Amino acid sequence: MNKFWETFKIVLTGVFAVAILAGSFVVFYDIKRQNEPQEKNLDNEALKKEVDALNGEIQKLSDELKNTKSTTKTTVIQKTEKVAGASDDKTTSVEISGKININSASASELDKLPGIGETYAQRIIEYREGHGGFKSIEEIKNVKGIGDATFEKMKDLIEI
Repeated sequence: MNKFWETFKIVLTGVFAVAILAGSFVVFYDIKRQNEPQEKNLDNEALKKEVDALNGEIQKLSDELKNTKSTTKTTVIQKTEKVAGASDDKTTSVEISGKININSASASELDKLPGIGETYAQRIIEYREGHGGFKSIEEIKNVKGIGDATFEKMKDLIEI
């Protein structure tokens, strides 16, 4: 019986050895597989559709940018000033690129507007400083001396 137990121990040890080796092989194989770079299975048709969609978005944004740039226009205004003591009025041409922001423009920028001279430009600045800025372009009519007629001449040239 003693021989049986010794044989049994040898067989059992062999089985454990094989099990340990097999387990080690599985673990090492799995680690190797996880560390290998994964190849993506890309569907060329799906990839092409995605690229086309992105190109469409790029084109759309490009068109919007072109439209934004083209809306800034240069306006030439004829300003006529009455000169005290002179027999005829002085007419000058003034160029305005884009709209003038009446909440941030300087006196010289405001002076470019039709119907606005140095005095009215200074009144506009004093009004906006005293009232915390203009809330709408129509509010400029609250400035002393600027009425409906002057506002109509400048309304397309100003913004807030």
